[in-house]
Amino acid sequence: SCVSADLAKGDIDEALKRIGEKVDDFNSGTRIGECLKEFNYRYLKRTVNSKSEVLFVSDGLDRGDAIMLDKQVGRLKRSCKRFIWLNPLLRYQQYQPCAKGASTIFQYADALLPVHNLASLEQLVAVLYNINRCPAVKAA
Repeated sequence: SCVSADLAKGDIDEALKRIGEKVDDFNSGTRIGECLKEFNYRYLKRTVNSKSEVLFVSDGLDRGDAIMLDKQVGRLKRSCKRFIWLNPLLRYQQYQPCAKGASTIFQYADALLPVHNLASLEQLVAVLYNINRCPAVKAA
């Protein structure tokens, strides 16, 4: 389903609401573990190594198998130097990674940062710039 017209109307929250009404599975979570399994199988050895900084962008709202998610996030985390979780839900001050998928991902994250506007991207740049100067801190 084409969502370009919805996104062009300005208010992102309203656009996401309209898209959620049009697109199957849009508001019901994703199967993050299955997606990571495919990534790990197809690309992990070719793209990630012990010097890699992995930027993982997700809200953590998973509707797949929790055991698979744990296994696949763990595999990715063990393959990289640092696993940075970028979560758009951190724009809400009261957000906590309580959902099963979010709590699973959280246990592997070296850092948890927001990613929802320009200021959050500037924060990410600062963290990446200072990554070798001091360890990142979870801020959830």
